[in-house]
Amino acid sequence: MTRTVEINSLKSLVHSLEDAIEQKDKSQRHLNYIANHDVLTGLRNRYAFKKYIEKYFADDQCQLKYDLKLFLVDLTRFKNINDTLGHDMGDCVLKSVVIKLKDNLPDEVTIYRLGGDEFAVILQDENGASSVSEKMVLDELLDIFKRKYRVKGGRIRIGASIGICSAPKDANSSQELIQRADIAMYEAKRNGRLTEYKYFDSCLERELKEKKIIEQSILDMIQTKDFDVYFQPKLDAITEEITGIEALLRVTDATGQALSAIKVIQVAEENNLIALFGDIVIEKSFQFLRQLKQESEADINLALNISSLQIRDGFIEKIETCLNESGLSFADITFEITESLLIDRPEFVRERLSYLHSKGVGISIDDFGTGYSSLSYLHNYPFGELKIDRSFISEIENNDTKKKIVIGIIQLAHAIDLTVVAEGVETQAQYKFLKSVNCDYVQGHLFYPALPAEQMLEVIKSQSCPPKSISAKSISV
Repeated sequence: MTRTVEINSLKSLVHSLEDAIEQKDKSQRHLNYIANHDVLTGLRNRYAFKKYIEKYFADDQCQLKYDLKLFLVDLTRFKNINDTLGHDMGDCVLKSVVIKLKDNLPDEVTIYRLGGDEFAVILQDENGASSVSEKMVLDELLDIFKRKYRVKGGRIRIGASIGICSAPKDANSSQELIQRADIAMYEAKRNGRLTEYKYFDSCLERELKEKKIIEQSILDMIQTKDFDVYFQPKLDAITEEITGIEALLRVTDATGQALSAIKVIQVAEENNLIALFGDIVIEKSFQFLRQLKQESEADINLALNISSLQIRDGFIEKIETCLNESGLSFADITFEITESLLIDRPEFVRERLSYLHSKGVGISIDDFGTGYSSLSYLHNYPFGELKIDRSFISEIENNDTKKKIVIGIIQLAHAIDLTVVAEGVETQAQYKFLKSVNCDYVQGHLFYPALPAEQMLEVIKSQSCPPKSISAKSISV
């Protein structure tokens, strides 16, 4: 009897141990699943993604086995959905997107949710055996993001920016593969379209590195205010008298190498630094104009190029403060703006420009002819001046079409009481033609390049000398 009890106790103990082991295995499998999968969508997560990529590159023979294609997908407009409709709606959209991805992408690919609205799709082709091509996957992705999604009774359009990178062709490590796919995706996003894709290219990487250098230079300059503002004169086309100066950036990096002002402004805008940067340019320009007025009798107007991101709440107050501190008036300055500013926030911009115009600020439309050149801009905004882009002035002496365009622009501007400035005048033939067709003002290297403040001051002081006597070549810049 005692032996039977002992045997039953042992059996019970064995069963208990088996149950415990099974329960532990279940718990371990559950923990492994949680560790490798996204809770919301059920897709493999970032941890699983990185583990797979690292395993691919850890295999010394991976290059001989198969190629790996990585599609990095970032949803566009998703933040707007969260902000306007709430995170619950955002979760519903994500689930709908995942269903489309699962239903339409071939079984040969693996889909990962990396977090937020970012996904990765991996296509691997072991020994060239897969019948699914990179193009087939891309076409499916593009088709998926052309559709509208029905969510809670509504229809939502959502797009995607897709960056594509291949291993081992484009990358030799997991970090390189991910970074370079991200570079391609960033470039796709930068195009501003609802859905766009880009393949990685070494040129993109070089451009990104250059932008990082420029961004750091901008941050340093904002901190120290250690950069130059140059000034290029604007001359009366008939008398050749300097009537205005345009403030222009001249920027160098930490090594003293000159940086493209256009690229500096572009990077500053992309990183939301243009307002801070622009404020310093305005302060420096106003300080110089004050000095110029104190040390000469010239009545010179200062032109400032304004980015769409500078026209913000507080911009007018900033201008008024700077004018008061420098002892200048609204009539001393002109703002040059491009069509992109008018397209981005038309009503907001119109209201502020109209206020500044009412105070006496000159408003000039810059680079006219390079965008849509909509006549409605000339009618609906308080412009007093139009600047013909230098691309129309270049080689105009040998191009009848350009001549006709310039004549048409000048006649149109004069018909609605706008004065006209021709930019980029470099030859006597160009200048002679512009005078003959009644262009009001000219600007360019034929007369002066952009000059540092000290040299610009000396030029203004010597206004009585013919401007042509100081050529671009004779001035050290």
